[in-house]
Amino acid sequence: MQIQHENVQVMPGLPFKYYEHSPLTSINVAPHWHQGIELNCLTAGDTLKFVTDGKTAEYRPGDIWAVNRRSVHSASGIPNADWEEFGLIIDDDFLQAQLPESTNWQITLVGPQASKIAPTAYTDIRAHLIAIHDLLTQGATDLVRLSVLSHFL
Repeated sequence: MQIQHENVQVMPGLPFKYYEHSPLTSINVAPHWHQGIELNCLTAGDTLKFVTDGKTAEYRPGDIWAVNRRSVHSASGIPNADWEEFGLIIDDDFLQAQLPESTNWQITLVGPQASKIAPTAYTDIRAHLIAIHDLLTQGATDLVRLSVLSHFL
């Protein structure tokens, strides 16, 4: 198996790359990594197996999780589930310019485990991610971009 570094481009005017899983493609994603921190949200489907640096976690609809920069990760799940999954890959240059100490961050946002440790924060992050998702479906206008940034920041 070959692990690849996936180069990503930030969305114009936003400090992250947004992705949304297409229901027309397989949920299976080969091992890869990013320069930035990735935040993910599974809103529909079945149990998603997500491997990060060799450790497997299972996520169910409603779960959110983070992947630290440069962590090798992959995903797999049954092919016939109606998958809805999306996420943000935060631009590392932006993050380090705003928060230089973020260079040393090791985020431990791991779905249900995180919701038990800090339920209010978990709920808030999930609500902001869903708001960003819903706003981005409206198109990239200046007003949408401003609203997205307010949720992101």
